[in-house]
Amino acid sequence: TAGDLVRETPCSTMGVLANDFAWLSLQGLRRSEEPVKDRNWLPFDMADAMEQGIACELTTRFEAPQGGDDFREMAVVRTEDGSQHVLMGENGQPVLIARQRGAISREDRQSFDIFVAGEGQPPVALGPAFRLQRDKAACSWELRAASCPDCEYRCASAARTGLDAAARTLLRIKQERVAVGPGQCMSINVALPAEGDMWCRKCCAHCGVKASSDDAPAQRFTNRKPKWSSRLKSLTLDFKGRCDVASEKNFQLTAKAHGEGDHESVLLSFGKMRSGAFCLDFRGSFGPVQAFATALTTSHWH
Repeated sequence: TAGDLVRETPCSTMGVLANDFAWLSLQGLRRSEEPVKDRNWLPFDMADAMEQGIACELTTRFEAPQGGDDFREMAVVRTEDGSQHVLMGENGQPVLIARQRGAISREDRQSFDIFVAGEGQPPVALGPAFRLQRDKAACSWELRAASCPDCEYRCASAARTGLDAAARTLLRIKQERVAVGPGQCMSINVALPAEGDMWCRKCCAHCGVKASSDDAPAQRFTNRKPKWSSRLKSLTLDFKGRCDVASEKNFQLTAKAHGEGDHESVLLSFGKMRSGAFCLDFRGSFGPVQAFATALTTSHWH
């Protein structure tokens, strides 16, 4: 399989990537020992929710669509063994931390727990707040949240089930390997809830919407198809200088059918800048956690 062709241009977030992230492979995520102030206006115990990493005001801001035409330019840093990934913000600070669930061997890379990063060095995580689960047989992924703002804010007695029984889905992804000329690449199809909708089995049980169905109203995106270069004998995809290294993990998403959109139609771009470091740019309907989760699904591409 051939990698994608990219052009070399400095990244605005690259300055922070020179920091030493060795602690990620040596330490597990730990919960904060700091006491949390209660907020009486919340219909549930805020301190308890923070311990579980599922307080809505801690998580929904990571789900909010970027909106508009301007990209958020972030970076994803990966540990050497691939067990943990960190989403770095524009200011060079950790935003979200994804930790491999189960054994680290490639065969066991079925899901990630995603934590909200706190302050400190290493950053203290408050999570997990999200889970990205892979269905290997179906070549699909699903991102779920541990909380639902509609369930919890509209019903003070709503029970929080946590990630093992999470009812709210943030996105679904299906992938397959396809031929492009003499080469091959991964085809990516991403579905997000339709604008203003929410895929929550609990909420939808009351309104009759089938949130667990693939037929639920959705915004749909697919990857731009690379082109085969007979001169380079490789698949090529123009990143306009946003990344430096050819990799089969490089991809761009568009809302155009069949991935035929030009570079102006790109809504998410993920490209390798150096070993263990990728740029992640997104806009429109994608929020930080949806963009991060989409990038994480490349972890098994080889």
